[in-house]
Amino acid sequence: MDFAAFIFYICFAKVSGLGGDGFELTPFHPPANFSATGGYTWVFTIAIKSKPTLCLDLRGGQAKNGNTVEIWECNGLENQLWYFTAGSYEIQYGGDSSKCLDAGSGKGKPLMIWDCNHQAQQKWGYDPRENTVYLASSQADASSCMDLAGASTTHGTAIQLWDCSASWNQQWHIQPGITIRIGQDSNLCLDASGGSTKDGTLIQLWNCNGMGNQFWIFESGTNQIRSAADMSKCIDAGNMKPGSGLMLWDCNGQSQQKWGYDSKMGTIYLAESAMDASICVDIPGGKLNPGNKLQLWNCNGCWNQDMQIYGPPSSKANDMLTASAFGSDFRSPTRIQSTGGCPQRPGPPSPSPPPPSPSPSPAPASINSWCNNDQVSGWPTFKSQGELSGDSKWSKYFTSVYGSVPTSGYPICVGGMYFAYQSAMQQAGISTSTLRTVHQEFGSPIYTIHHGGAKAFASNTWVEGLHCRTGAEMHSAWYWYYPGSGIYIWSGKTDVFQHRTQSWQKYLGTTHCQGFECGGKLFTTAKSKFGIDTVQYTAETDGNTFMWIVCMGVGRNTCGAAQCQWKAGWAASRSCGCNQNSRCQNCQGVGQARLGDGNSTSASPCFV
Repeated sequence: MDFAAFIFYICFAKVSGLGGDGFELTPFHPPANFSATGGYTWVFTIAIKSKPTLCLDLRGGQAKNGNTVEIWECNGLENQLWYFTAGSYEIQYGGDSSKCLDAGSGKGKPLMIWDCNHQAQQKWGYDPRENTVYLASSQADASSCMDLAGASTTHGTAIQLWDCSASWNQQWHIQPGITIRIGQDSNLCLDASGGSTKDGTLIQLWNCNGMGNQFWIFESGTNQIRSAADMSKCIDAGNMKPGSGLMLWDCNGQSQQKWGYDSKMGTIYLAESAMDASICVDIPGGKLNPGNKLQLWNCNGCWNQDMQIYGPPSSKANDMLTASAFGSDFRSPTRIQSTGGCPQRPGPPSPSPPPPSPSPSPAPASINSWCNNDQVSGWPTFKSQGELSGDSKWSKYFTSVYGSVPTSGYPICVGGMYFAYQSAMQQAGISTSTLRTVHQEFGSPIYTIHHGGAKAFASNTWVEGLHCRTGAEMHSAWYWYYPGSGIYIWSGKTDVFQHRTQSWQKYLGTTHCQGFECGGKLFTTAKSKFGIDTVQYTAETDGNTFMWIVCMGVGRNTCGAAQCQWKAGWAASRSCGCNQNSRCQNCQGVGQARLGDGNSTSASPCFV
């Protein structure tokens, strides 16, 4: 899956003079990279000074004119990121730089985003003495300030324009950088121990608290992760060997300070780890207790190497948001090595998205018939159970994959099957000479009947698919449509697009998107606002079939969610006992798990 990477450039900031008594936020020093317009940008969050875990948040993350901003628990997602271009006095939305924070119709009205237009209602100043953000047009008397309505800290409370009063609900902390959160528990952040920036300070897990020692800067052109608390300090890997602890050290441009991020796997890796991205940041023993020190370990695809990072979307029009020039580092896939089993997973993360709630309730007989697919010649069609039972080879194959000879769903057109278990076919005496070998990212190939394309499936049907645990899938679960896999997922209400950009426009009203989940909001919005359970991208293919997404799934779980919703057996007639500690989809006792295929790192049906 060639998911769009998200690359970002951030500069540390200070406050400097803005004429008279006003102030403008400007970068601490000119960055090495400039945009086409000559400006430079740094990314920040805006939090209540006395309550730094409450942040300015774009409602629903929808980049539409008129969408309002509110207060919400700081979560590191894109809808809480803002950036500032020097000389403009504008606060732009991190998810779409064409949108600016706008005071709208004035006092008492919620602040919103609108197309950047350089008008007075979009120009802001900051007073470091009072910690207030105010309309620059009122700088002579700083009379109109950003205000938390009613001084209420309830999530969803509007941010408005109000008379400046210097009260706590008008005092804001502007924090450069982004947090690096733990995939299994987004309330845990990478933290410089004790708030220190001294050489040798260890990097640990700690409860996210909005303090500067938990904010980091991925600097374009260097591959370094700098501390937002002291830009001269970088995360350092010591001797670069598995087991080495992470620490802060003076930035020196050496190999132990060069990092990459695999947005698909959710892993941070040493960019020069034997030139194959094989050494990753790791939580020792999978222990999520605050104070556990981070280390290096062989990249292994386990959950305790999942890191959650969100930054502004990459932009071809803005060179400073481009990846570092060091090879293809920030877009390189992690090289998975088999190093034994993963640590036992803790309980569900907090907060944990609810499992999918298909509507109407799935019926076992509602399956997507193989005969509805494009047919490949040379494969049999069985018109009845008796006919299939009478074929010793194919009845053995179906029993191996589905647990028994199907009792329903006839005719069964094998020419409409896509995924084939080569070993089961060979054991049944079926020729596999026409199967197509598909090489994929994690090791062994899979075998397919090649169609060269696939039709979209219908709503409210059981659909066969393939899924492997992918660390960055925090707010969705991605599948390949592969009839014949023996793993059934309920389609619910489905929506069909050719390309993902079309879904961005429909669900979020934007042409810009950060990461394949749009900062965590694309599929959650599809479900909450449009009632969509699954999304299909029919033109995003592996040359044979396409990708589709369960909106409320969590793909960093092997089984597509914390609680498995799959079925096994022909026509989804059996429950699926899925093992979360395996690498890829499995239903114990039938199909893939029974055959011993795809239950380890070395045999994963996840594609490049």
